[in-house]
Amino acid sequence: MNLLANDAGITLYAEDGWPPYSYADGSGISNQKVIEAFALEGVKVNIKVLPFARILNLLKTGNAILGVNVAKTDETKEQFLFHKSPLYTVKSHFYYWHNKPLIVGTKEELNKNTRIGAIIGYDYGDFIDKNEVGLKIERVKNHEQNLKKLSSHRLDALILFDDIAGELVTTNNLENKLIKGPPGDSIEIFVAFSKVHPSSLKYLEILNRGLTKLDNQ
Repeated sequence: MNLLANDAGITLYAEDGWPPYSYADGSGISNQKVIEAFALEGVKVNIKVLPFARILNLLKTGNAILGVNVAKTDETKEQFLFHKSPLYTVKSHFYYWHNKPLIVGTKEELNKNTRIGAIIGYDYGDFIDKNEVGLKIERVKNHEQNLKKLSSHRLDALILFDDIAGELVTTNNLENKLIKGPPGDSIEIFVAFSKVHPSSLKYLEILNRGLTKLDNQ
């Protein structure tokens, strides 16, 4: 087993595209917060950027200690260990294309055959987890693929975190085209620790202490 925690620091696995929380260059507000928390406890953090689904697999197999931006849901609580307080709370909505409205007021009113675009490996909260099949969730590798499917009416909506939706609107000139519909779940995002890596509990407690100090500054 590759033990990544040593005197030289610890490797934090971060996803390659979830602005503003994590970017492909290793920056992002989640990554920075974790670096600062560990620094307060004298631990250096090395960032390694990978696709989110791959990070989760590394954690499950014990080939990584910790990965950032994992939602604490009923499913993930069975798979990973989490620190005490969330890094951030993020909101999501169902977004539709301007000329094909999604005419519902709440997520519970969505038709069971609604085609909803999502990203492979992303957690969107317990509602999506519990309705993955009934709502016809179609997962792809990136947001660009989903936007193409939505604009060509091959999807009825996208489930998007609002910060990501805002960035997609700005970078793709989608003002008045990508429209916010009913709210999804608000989720709390954490650093997830492997349940099988032998160093997880050690660094979980270190992060708890560092985040407490950071919050009290």
